[in-house]
Amino acid sequence: MRWEELPAADIDRGLTVNTNGPVPAADLACAVLAVSRVLRSRLVDTIGHLRVTRHRREIGMTVFQINASIEGRQCRVQSAGNSSGGARAIAERLDNQIARIAYGATDPWRCSPGRTLAMITEVRPIVRRKLCRMLVLTPMAAAEIMDSMDFDAFFFRDADTGEDAIVYRAGPQDMRLVRQQRVGLPAGPGAARLAVDLMPTVIVPELVAAKRLCGNGLPFVFFTEPETARGRLLYRRYDGNLALLEPVPDTRR
Repeated sequence: MRWEELPAADIDRGLTVNTNGPVPAADLACAVLAVSRVLRSRLVDTIGHLRVTRHRREIGMTVFQINASIEGRQCRVQSAGNSSGGARAIAERLDNQIARIAYGATDPWRCSPGRTLAMITEVRPIVRRKLCRMLVLTPMAAAEIMDSMDFDAFFFRDADTGEDAIVYRAGPQDMRLVRQQRVGLPAGPGAARLAVDLMPTVIVPELVAAKRLCGNGLPFVFFTEPETARGRLLYRRYDGNLALLEPVPDTRR
């Protein structure tokens, strides 16, 4: 069944859709139906936009992303796969996200599929750079944003130390904190849930960081750029290339 052939009754009225690249009709139709079933089954105020992207080479899969407003709260989920498998994955992640935000589920990602971005490759180019106005947050507040936006890692400025830092998922129930230098435990409610990496971040140029990421099969690398002494988050995109998050320059150092 093609997207144009889907009965209007099968598409949730709160769902909008767009595509990028040569998306197979089966992938799009399966995703629209699966996501619409989730939106109709959950009795919450949800508006969602489904974006389906097909990369022409490298990883060779369809990427599904939903940006949604759940009870007025902005969130995002993302997954990758093909046809019915990819559709089931994104629908499950959306359902888990609704359960977490609207119903207070504490472990939304227990049943979610793993990512496929950790792979050993030749050094890939950095094809996108994003300047970030750094949010000053406690590690637990950063972890909450990471979960709401379905990121594997979240880049922020630690409110306790003033250092650039990340929180990241090391497993379904394992969240970790990495600061540039300090390795002490964070304070505040819920902070005991976070483990802290005991090694300061490496100080290397971005090319060295890219070699570490690609050569060791890592999904991302957090490092300190030597000229500015600021943190950087380098990660692999679904098309196989790399992207870099860097802070907007300021005068704090």
